[in-house]
Amino acid sequence: TYVSWNWKAGGTPSINTDGSITSIVSANQAAGFSVVKYTGIGSTASVGHGLGVAPKLIIAKCLDITSSWVVYSETTGINKFLALNDSAASYTASGYWGSSAPTTSVFEVNNGNSNNNSTGNNIIAYCFADISGYSKVGSYTGTGVAGEAGSLVVTGFQPQFVVVKRIDAANSWVVSSTPLGYNDLYFNNSDAEFASGSLYGAHYTNTGFYFNTTDQSRNISGGQYIYLAIA
Repeated sequence: TYVSWNWKAGGTPSINTDGSITSIVSANQAAGFSVVKYTGIGSTASVGHGLGVAPKLIIAKCLDITSSWVVYSETTGINKFLALNDSAASYTASGYWGSSAPTTSVFEVNNGNSNNNSTGNNIIAYCFADISGYSKVGSYTGTGVAGEAGSLVVTGFQPQFVVVKRIDAANSWVVSSTPLGYNDLYFNNSDAEFASGSLYGAHYTNTGFYFNTTDQSRNISGGQYIYLAIA
């Protein structure tokens, strides 16, 4: 049994010259999602993303060499990054995502790191923006109280897909979605789905999601988390 999540971008890609690096972009502005391909230059640069609004989450991967899947989020900012392929807390690296946060037209990359700007190597980036009633990138602080009354994360719509990552300590990327029921998966490992009854998988309401647990990966008191939720 397999599960697949798919995002439709804007069809045939086009050349984008908004940044100092020319990029090839397929953007679906209505869905807040774009796919961006560019070639690293080894020095601080900007890359056009085609969304028309500032992305709040960017997942980038070098296509030509062994490297991490690096993640920018609005919450962690330009001086930190997360790795989709490991469970570590956010890594600190000054100016990792350039000198300023993403704008309505570009995001920045720093001096020649192998993950998102190594000289001459092709990079792919997936960019996500908030769309009211459809998608939201956000953050929350764990309450240590299980259940809707104690831990509802408000998105403004009923999600069907939620990814949660603790950023202040090492914990897995938790993936919940309606096809999995109350089971979940982890982006950073190859395990089969984790069957937990109704304990660990996300519960969805008309306005958001919550967990019936105080687990460290989801809702420990004081824990800092980011999330991507899509209807």
